[in-house]
Amino acid sequence: MTLENVDDIYPLSPMQEGMLFHAISQPASGVFINQIVSSLSGDLDVGKMRAAWNRVAEAYSGLRTAFLWDELDEPLQVVRSEVETPWSTEDWRALKEHQQLQKLSAFLEHDRGIDFDLASAPLSRMTLIRLGETTWKWVWSCHHIQADGWSTQIVLQHFWSAYHGLEPKGQGPAFRDYIEWLGNQDQGSAQDFWRNRLSGFCEPNRLNTIAVDDKNDDSDSGHAQQHLQLPKAASSTLRELARQQRVTLNTVFQAAWALLVSRYSGSDDVVFGTTVSARPADLPDVDTSVGLFINTLPLRVSVEADTPVAEWMSRIQSSQLQSRQFEYASLAAIQKNCDTPAGTALFETIVVFENYPDVGTSHDQSTVAVDDVAFHEQSNYPVALLVVPGDEIELILVHDRARLGKTAAVRLLRHLENILLQFAEVPATPLGQIRLITSCESDQILREWNHSVAAPPERCLHELIEEKTRDNPSKLAVISSEGNLSYRELNTRAELLAYRLQHAGVSSQDRVGILISRSPEMLVAILGVLKAGAAYVPLDPLWPAEHLQYVISDSSIEVVVTRDDMLDRLSLPQIKTLSLSEAGTVDRNGEQLPQVAPSDPAYVIYTSGSTGQPKGVEISHANIVASTLSRSEFYPEAPERFLLLSSFAFDSSMVGIFWPLSTGETLVLAEPDAERDTYRLLKLIQQHKVTHTLCLPSLYELILTDAMPSQLTSLRCVIVAGESCSPAVAAKHAGTNQTATLYNEYGPTEATVWCLGHRVEPVHDRQVVPIGQPTACSRAYVLDHCGQLAPVGVVGELFVGGRGVARGYVGRPGLTAERFLPDPFTDGQSMYRTGDLVCIRPDGSLLFVGRADRQIKIRGHRVEPGEIEELLQSRPDIAEAVVVARARNVDPESDTDSMRQRLEQVSPETAERLLTQVESMTEVELGEFLQESSS
Repeated sequence: MTLENVDDIYPLSPMQEGMLFHAISQPASGVFINQIVSSLSGDLDVGKMRAAWNRVAEAYSGLRTAFLWDELDEPLQVVRSEVETPWSTEDWRALKEHQQLQKLSAFLEHDRGIDFDLASAPLSRMTLIRLGETTWKWVWSCHHIQADGWSTQIVLQHFWSAYHGLEPKGQGPAFRDYIEWLGNQDQGSAQDFWRNRLSGFCEPNRLNTIAVDDKNDDSDSGHAQQHLQLPKAASSTLRELARQQRVTLNTVFQAAWALLVSRYSGSDDVVFGTTVSARPADLPDVDTSVGLFINTLPLRVSVEADTPVAEWMSRIQSSQLQSRQFEYASLAAIQKNCDTPAGTALFETIVVFENYPDVGTSHDQSTVAVDDVAFHEQSNYPVALLVVPGDEIELILVHDRARLGKTAAVRLLRHLENILLQFAEVPATPLGQIRLITSCESDQILREWNHSVAAPPERCLHELIEEKTRDNPSKLAVISSEGNLSYRELNTRAELLAYRLQHAGVSSQDRVGILISRSPEMLVAILGVLKAGAAYVPLDPLWPAEHLQYVISDSSIEVVVTRDDMLDRLSLPQIKTLSLSEAGTVDRNGEQLPQVAPSDPAYVIYTSGSTGQPKGVEISHANIVASTLSRSEFYPEAPERFLLLSSFAFDSSMVGIFWPLSTGETLVLAEPDAERDTYRLLKLIQQHKVTHTLCLPSLYELILTDAMPSQLTSLRCVIVAGESCSPAVAAKHAGTNQTATLYNEYGPTEATVWCLGHRVEPVHDRQVVPIGQPTACSRAYVLDHCGQLAPVGVVGELFVGGRGVARGYVGRPGLTAERFLPDPFTDGQSMYRTGDLVCIRPDGSLLFVGRADRQIKIRGHRVEPGEIEELLQSRPDIAEAVVVARARNVDPESDTDSMRQRLEQVSPETAERLLTQVESMTEVELGEFLQESSS
């Protein structure tokens, strides 16, 4: 570097260092290119404009500054003695007004993408565009590193004074004086303050939004701006709110932003950036200085649901006042010393309150009028809120289009406006009661997208099947390799079992275990228990003995229906057994089967849980009848022949069992282990002309892979459920199975099989397949952590209401109270807290995002890592245990061989038994497997 054309050399401010770092690391991004666009009218003299600008550049060193860093220990700013600012002019007078507007928009966007060489001054360029004989657009493009917004206003005021030949107002100290002032400050004390202020904050708040709008909306890169003008009345109300609560208007907007970030991120510990003027009071006339004085600093806010808005705003202002004496601190140093991981930004959103002096041409003899001075700023943060005060307060959202699309950004501004209006309406409102969404959004969610149909008639499940028996007794109800049953045969055998159960002491609302593999006897047992007025509890023959005994004991089972070949699975002497292998009759002696009410329990399904033991979910007749009959509202045709692939201990089996039987159609049973052999399944589909089936998406993908085109021609409806449906499955279905429609269902056991459904269309590779909209008997709410409705695109927890919600867990009142809550949007009903994180799409369908806890799904089974950890830690030789889920990237055969070698150290018999269980994980939950193997 030579010393020619150099006026001064000095270090950078912390803010300048940060901008320089980002500019170097993101070349040609245009991230700090600012535009000031002015509308000019009158007798404009271009020569006078250029001369006036030259005088302004002489007056302010920042307009003549370059930045050097190569081969230097620290970067320096170099003030040149003279610079030549580039000027260009364009004449668009031949264009029509709408053409001028289109061309101007394109020009401004292109210009913002043209970066500056920071090592070459000046960092400004000018464009004059002539629109008419006396109308112009003046575009001043500059790099933010040379001056802040306040300084830009000072420069414009000086410029127009110079243009009109007037003396400018007095200038404040040079920017180098501020740099020297910074060097004299106590940086250690400042870092101690910020370290204490941010102690314990470990993860930045991220706006948990999902791109759910039109993909064209979010396809562009770079930053965009969205504007919202608050009406004059609302703006006045907010200023009055600030006056009454004795806080600044800036504090009001910071409080509203803090609450919005809290709701969008799901956290009550919020940190975001605030831009402060950082002009020290002990530098005389610093308000008239030009340079980059501003600093961006963290504001940490605790969002407590019970705190009134007014009290909360006062706390925020008090916190800001405490930090004012340390607002010169370097953000880079703050981030280095806080608890967030190295390399992770402390915050992703900032708020800028642009309280700048007014710019205009109020000179008495002015020949040029300046109107509509617009500032376009870009940011290196994903989201920046700019608040421009005035009679009508303007909100400008600068957003990275890759993180927040245009439609989502517009929604966010509307939510911010809604928060502000509620602040002003009742300042005593607790924060937890402030709604994010507008009343229009609320109506759409609660009425348009949750349109439950009228309740079905008060019926019991077995009564629906009895009705179909009377309508067509000779029709086949069940087809299986073990034999077929007509509706008459099924009903007769079930009725016989019901009387046997009655003679065995089973009474209304008792629980009866059914230990039978997938077979016609399984259906006889289910229907027989229901006719006897009891609730059945499925007991999978593949369950480990300890788990089998646990379920029998936990559900207070005294009678188990089984077959002779499975009696050895029961080792509890107090349990009565009824074997379906025994044929015979029962002397009824005029006895009648009990009357069953729709509110009575129909069955109990056991699921994995985080409490260390599986928990039983009790489902009433009303629950399962509503769930089953609602399928007629969703699906276009009845299941003429339904292939059942699920274990009846898995709640998805209720679809295959009760949907066809309640509609008078036929159920096709696959053999107990047939789901492990796609060729057997394909043969069943083709042989019995199966029209409907339900299976895991992963199993369906295997079926499609192995299928010949002729083997799938009978299928009209394929339902996938139990785990996420990938875009690959949807694409494979679209390319392979041309006759069937693919549906994706979602529903926890506690909501009776299903509560959401979605017809799957071909999707792009990166799209997520929705889990659907609420069924006719269900309601679905996406709630934030305060229990308020979450808007479209924002991640929240799914709560399910409606007639399918179960009554609770067997023998667990505390857990029932925790998970089954009063539905705040309906009268007298309950809703189930699923623990699933979802978001709403603009059409009302939901996307699955993940879990609020650590629960995972393995081949459709709910598995709680916490449950497995507790089981492992119950061993005396294990002090602590951590369970994580990871994909298997090894060859299954070699992995099984390795496991076999380790297990055979125990005994060959144990190894064989456990390996068989591992290989049939569709039937065994991981938690129970570990419990058994650890013993």
